[in-house]
Amino acid sequence: MYLHRHYYTLYQCITECSLNLKNHIITDIYSQEKNTLIIQFEYQGIIQALEFSMNSGNSCMYLKGKSHKAKNNAVSIFPELIGMQFIDCTIHPFDRIIKISLTGASIVVLFYGGASNAIYSFSKD
Repeated sequence: MYLHRHYYTLYQCITECSLNLKNHIITDIYSQEKNTLIIQFEYQGIIQALEFSMNSGNSCMYLKGKSHKAKNNAVSIFPELIGMQFIDCTIHPFDRIIKISLTGASIVVLFYGGASNAIYSFSKD
């Protein structure tokens, strides 16, 4: 069993993200490796990055300090989300589905082994 995508490990990661990213603003969203999504946040000069790896059989998420974006191999993803504020992070009560709530949008990450994926949706407010 891979503990980094185990439900209770993800639950603890979600709790940590909710506490540490409160009021942070998205400053960049990109990928610089295959099957990886990096969301960079900033608040009062503190920069943190939430990284999702969607590799088949080895998917995981983790929160780290500033992420160094490669100059050549990075691709911007979801540019509409830059400038939005982090509100909360939750996990589905019975599955490995994580929802990151932002002001005006949500990012949903599905941890299903080889079928892991990240999607986002805008609210119509």
